[in-house]
Amino acid sequence: EPTPSIMTVVGPMSPAELRTMGSIMLIGEHLIGDSSARYASAATGVPSPLDPVAAGSDLSDLTLDNSFAVRACPASLLSNLRLDSVDDAIQELVAFREAGGACVCESTAVAE
Repeated sequence: EPTPSIMTVVGPMSPAELRTMGSIMLIGEHLIGDSSARYASAATGVPSPLDPVAAGSDLSDLTLDNSFAVRACPASLLSNLRLDSVDDAIQELVAFREAGGACVCESTAVAE
């Protein structure tokens, strides 16, 4: 019978080894990704519930002025659909580690 293991960036680990790393783990995270295909621009002329104008949003960053519309429709803000900064991902991981985090299960699929 095969021994259960979890593939990590440092190779396979047993569940017991993974538990000894620490108690704070994030499961199902996306560090880098692009979901902008879910965004529907008003310029396309295609009616959509994700239309940023209909949602009261635009192509800018998240602000107090558009936060309610973006909360109601997260896909209404193009910048909200992209996690494309390696520097930001590293900064978030460092903060997680400093807060006691030990393991992140990154679940973004990679097209081959």
